[in-house]
Amino acid sequence: KGDFMICQIRAAACLVLLLGTTDARRKRKQPKPKPKAEGVEEGACAAGEQKCYASRPAVDGVARQKQAFSAGEIAELLAIEKQVWEDREQAHLSNHSRVFGETTAESKGHVVTYLHAHIGSAPQGQAFLDKLLRLTMELEQEAGWGVASSGLFALPLHRRSVESIRYTGAAARATPPAREGGGGGAVEIGWHSDFMSVMTVSVMLSPAHEWSGGVFETRRLGPDDGAQSHDGADFGDVTLWRSWERHRVQPLSGHRHVLVVQWWLAPAHVDPSSGPAPAFHFTESSDLLLPYCGGITTVDPSSYYAAQICGKFIHELAMRTAPPEGVRLFKLALAHHQSASRLAHGSVMLRAPLLSTAQCLSKIFFAPGRQPTPEHIHRILRLCERVHKLGDALKRGESPFDREMDKAAAPVGQQKDMGGTVLRFLRQVIAHPALGLGPHSAFEGEYPFLRQYWSNS
Repeated sequence: KGDFMICQIRAAACLVLLLGTTDARRKRKQPKPKPKAEGVEEGACAAGEQKCYASRPAVDGVARQKQAFSAGEIAELLAIEKQVWEDREQAHLSNHSRVFGETTAESKGHVVTYLHAHIGSAPQGQAFLDKLLRLTMELEQEAGWGVASSGLFALPLHRRSVESIRYTGAAARATPPAREGGGGGAVEIGWHSDFMSVMTVSVMLSPAHEWSGGVFETRRLGPDDGAQSHDGADFGDVTLWRSWERHRVQPLSGHRHVLVVQWWLAPAHVDPSSGPAPAFHFTESSDLLLPYCGGITTVDPSSYYAAQICGKFIHELAMRTAPPEGVRLFKLALAHHQSASRLAHGSVMLRAPLLSTAQCLSKIFFAPGRQPTPEHIHRILRLCERVHKLGDALKRGESPFDREMDKAAAPVGQQKDMGGTVLRFLRQVIAHPALGLGPHSAFEGEYPFLRQYWSNS
């Protein structure tokens, strides 16, 4: 807890120092709210308006600039993509069918070509990236998200990925441009976030009349919280969002082509041997993970997904780290789990951070050199009881936790992600006579749900 407070104090001090030099500039450049044009739907830009903010106020949505890239600039980008197709030594970068995110059995995904290794080698490609990064920073500043102005992201942003993505749904309205090695049937991207990246930006490479559907949506919490729709993008338009925001592309008909670039704190990904950038910068060390998580949860303290996923990754790193550093990381993860729990209050998503909190406390209370007490056990079991009740109320096939709970495979009444982790651990340690925690039956009497897990184990 002390280390966590020190990190917060240091971050606040940096922010105070930075505000002294940036406050006046921010006030000069902060745009005045524009009245909504009559007859313009939410999420669409008014005719002739170059910059707009979709759906809710910009702090919760996306920022967009209309006609940011000309037909000539996009033609130069497509020429670089053609070079990738023609590079036989790097054939693994071209036209991959990909399905990810929260999808269904019917999902067919999309087709991606990775441009990261080629785009910077041509002057026109580097100029395209430079302009896109400049637009990213301008739109972020005008949106008021605080990513750049906070001073919490001290390192310059670099490209993590540069992806040319094609969706080709049924009943295509127009024939896609000829290309080598392409694939068909690509219609969507499921709910996901671009964790480890700071901001994600897209450039529309095909005109809107070539497709229908395919609405871009963002979500601040879970399926019971609704989604924000950000429609209206057309050829040459740029759309920006914060990478930790949950987002998806709904199924579409026709053909749509878009460039998507992610910016992150790690070195630029230019290695042609792989398409996606390696994650080891964030999964093998806390050097970037902790500043990144401290930054995104400070500039966006109301984001459930920022807190939830930071807790998850710090927790996983702690599992691979020996004490005492591992215990320190568990305490940092615990703070994020608790924050996510507060943000998810009253939502179906509450189950995940509560379970993570219970798992994290078991690692802290039973760390080497500590003597756990019955109250420690009760604190964890009270959390597990809430998790069990929340999970028990979720109908199979209608829950975001179906895969994790795996009710079909687990014994009747059990939820696999809890029964196979924290409850199994507690059952083993309670039985250890040296700890003097009492018999299992005493805990089962106070928490009847345990009989479904321990009596059948």
